[in-house]
Amino acid sequence: MNSLEQRTTSWRRSAGRIVLGVITSGSILVVTGARAGAADLVGATTSWTKAFEPGATAIAVASDEAHGPVLAFRNPPGNAWAKEGSLDAGWVFERGSHVTSTAVASDSRNGPLVAVLDSTGTAWAKEGSLDAGWVEQDIGVRAVAVASDSHNGPLIAVLDSTGTVWAKEGSLDAGWVQEYSGVQALAVASDPHNGPLIAVLDSTGTVWAKEGSLDAGWVQEYSGVQAVGVASDERHGPLIAVLDTGGTVWAKEGSLAAGWVEQHTAVSALALSSDERHGPLIAVLDTGGTVWAKEGSLDAGWVLEKGADGR
Repeated sequence: MNSLEQRTTSWRRSAGRIVLGVITSGSILVVTGARAGAADLVGATTSWTKAFEPGATAIAVASDEAHGPVLAFRNPPGNAWAKEGSLDAGWVFERGSHVTSTAVASDSRNGPLVAVLDSTGTAWAKEGSLDAGWVEQDIGVRAVAVASDSHNGPLIAVLDSTGTVWAKEGSLDAGWVQEYSGVQALAVASDPHNGPLIAVLDSTGTVWAKEGSLDAGWVQEYSGVQAVGVASDERHGPLIAVLDTGGTVWAKEGSLAAGWVEQHTAVSALALSSDERHGPLIAVLDTGGTVWAKEGSLDAGWVLEKGADGR
């Protein structure tokens, strides 16, 4: 199944604002709105906008309270485009024509952070403006993940071709810190109080996480995993969710040692975010092609966001 036939989701949130992106039939559909609680996941505050059509094959979204939403997409030729500040803003050509993936983050002090991985395995990043110059980050890269917060600045992590994860923080020119070997996937988050949060999925299907420093020790989190996501905020602390090999999503919040709470079954993809006011936000794509979301608590009820029929 090619990526145009799949639905993929990406969530980011700043105080009082949610941005959700969904690819369906090559279009980016974006929903935004101010949220007061889980009940507001549907209703008058929610509006779907077709932000780009046609030909989106991968998307990334972020948001912060000062700069608003940041959206980026990759099209079939491998060109990366981005916009900032409004869903109606014009698209800015970022890089092409051999981009294989994109990642974005944003914070109120440093502005947008955009990273791309090209077909040669080189990771590039820019910060502060969509018009900023690109800074080469690393070569021989298989995957890149980014986060940013107003105190610690940009957090960039790469998974290299040998399966080793490296990370840097504070500047695009910072030195790399070796994090973990034998890795198949990674996820990162950051907040001003708790600092960087890094999770890796190793080659055995086990998730490990660390928080607070690039030199912090690793904590074993969960085994039998096929995907992992993380988020963090100053009040609620780390949020970690895993999709196990049976298609069930589990999540924990507040501490790397917290207990796991079962979230949803028959899931094919997940995304998550968190902020001080609204707490955890979790979205899942089920095996039937439907997007569900919950916020405020790991025990909150699920809300249907986007059905398999596109409505």
